[in-house]
Amino acid sequence: MSTLEEIMNMDQSMPYDKSARGRVVFASSPETYTNANGETKQSKSVAIADDKKAVKVVLYDPTQFNKLVEGKTIMLRNFIRRDGYIILTRTSRLFPTQEIEVPDSKVQEGKALVNPPAAPVVSLREALRSLPKTKTTVCGKVIQDEEERDILVGKSKSPTKMRTIYIQDETVDRVKVALWRNTNKNVRTGDFVKITYLTIHTYQTKYTTETSFNSTYTTSVTSNNQLYM
Repeated sequence: MSTLEEIMNMDQSMPYDKSARGRVVFASSPETYTNANGETKQSKSVAIADDKKAVKVVLYDPTQFNKLVEGKTIMLRNFIRRDGYIILTRTSRLFPTQEIEVPDSKVQEGKALVNPPAAPVVSLREALRSLPKTKTTVCGKVIQDEEERDILVGKSKSPTKMRTIYIQDETVDRVKVALWRNTNKNVRTGDFVKITYLTIHTYQTKYTTETSFNSTYTTSVTSNNQLYM
């Protein structure tokens, strides 16, 4: 059996056939989303922890939601580690197991992973100057939107849904925002939007260094035409 720390230190995102154990330290209510085929589905996010590590877990199988109960210790098998969290699907297995003690510091860390404190709302200029991995919230007008496409991610080259939009505010004329996976992408050119929990992404083009934004697994996108009125 692997520890949570060992699993999260893996250098690749792929199905994991060994087992891991953790106590559910926080459980959110099920959330509804629309998948790439336009189907309405549900997921449930929880945090599990042991004595050294807290990890966010997202379960996509509603038949197993009742197994993720706050305060219970569970054994996980056949899961996927991806982008700093664990994914459970229909083929994943969850079993009750011997209770473990978890330090309060790890309980609080786990709660913050699933229900993080609000990221500050800042201008686009200020957000672009933020440190790597710092999460910020921005507001702006969508000036261009592109179709969703599959991007090959990681060493396993796993196809991942991504949609690019470009926004502006009174401090920056144009900046790219990459909306990944299940982030709400139902926005169009001309919409005024609020986008939470973004991180910056700096990359080299042929002629210069560019900085853009990436969504994270806690990002939400809301369209509000009153933002600038």
